[in-house]
This record gives sequence, C-alpha cells and structure tokens, in this order.
Amino acid sequence: MWSYARNVVVRPVGDAAPPFEGVVEEHYRELRDILNPVRMFGGPLRFVPNMVEVGLHAKHFLDLRATENYLLRERFVVTAR
Repeated sequence: MWSYARNVVVRPVGDAAPPFEGVVEEHYRELRDILNPVRMFGGPLRFVPNMVEVGLHAKHFLDLRATENYLLRERFVVTAR
C-alpha cells in the first residue's frame, strides 16, 4: 500500500443517500499487490501474522458484516485548455 486516507462523511449528498460514516481509500501501485494476500500482507513469512493482526484490529472500529469493499481504478482525464 502506498497511500491510505480516511474521509469523514459530514452530510449525505442527497435525501436518498445511504448513511455512511466515512470512506477509506487504500491505494496500491499494482493490481497484483491487492489480489495476492502474500504480497498485500508483507511476503511469505509475514503475511499470516499480519492478516491476523489486521483482522483483530479492524473489528474494533468496523462492523465487518456491514463494510462494503470496491476495487476501483483511478483514471486521469486531461483536457485541452
């Protein structure tokens, strides 16, 4: 992971918007960094203990049953001035 940001939702965008408390962004340099748990959690010798540590920590501040994850790509659009 090369970037991590927590965004607080101050107010919904519209009346029909779901009640989010926040949106977290995790940025990875390559798709394989997030799709391969060994790479994502620190390599062959560290990934199991790191996965356990993250799982134990996350349950203190997340409702894991209600958390939604989305895999997205960022695109930059450059327009002529």
